[in-house]
Amino acid sequence: MELIKRNTDYALRVLTLMGKYKKGHIIFARELAASEGVPLVYLHKILQKMQRRGIIKSYRGRFGGGFSLNREMRHISLLEIMEISQGKFAINRCFIEHDRCSRIKNCPIHKQLRQVQKNIDKALYKVKLAALVKARLQAEK
Repeated sequence: MELIKRNTDYALRVLTLMGKYKKGHIIFARELAASEGVPLVYLHKILQKMQRRGIIKSYRGRFGGGFSLNREMRHISLLEIMEISQGKFAINRCFIEHDRCSRIKNCPIHKQLRQVQKNIDKALYKVKLAALVKARLQAEK
């Protein structure tokens, strides 16, 4: 089982590329897709989700417009990117669908896993896009 799904991987590739440029720098969707090996169909879906949540900004243009980061990278967490891309991450279904399990109040497994879930969420929240961009830039040297 993988924690980071393909669409989140694509989102991370694209956002770290965008993060290499100054805020407001516009990049075309086709350029993002070609550079990061992301199918254009997937890319448009990812970009729409990121735009709706205010992570990126879109610009209309004669050649298809473009995109840029809209928020400071130090305020964008890996947890947020994952949740936008693939939905809420949970180690067990009962953390998402509370009303589906009648045992949740007395379940010793749930009580133990709740702390694990909190620790994972906290760790993913601590990883910021700025750190991922920095790591990418270092790897490209």
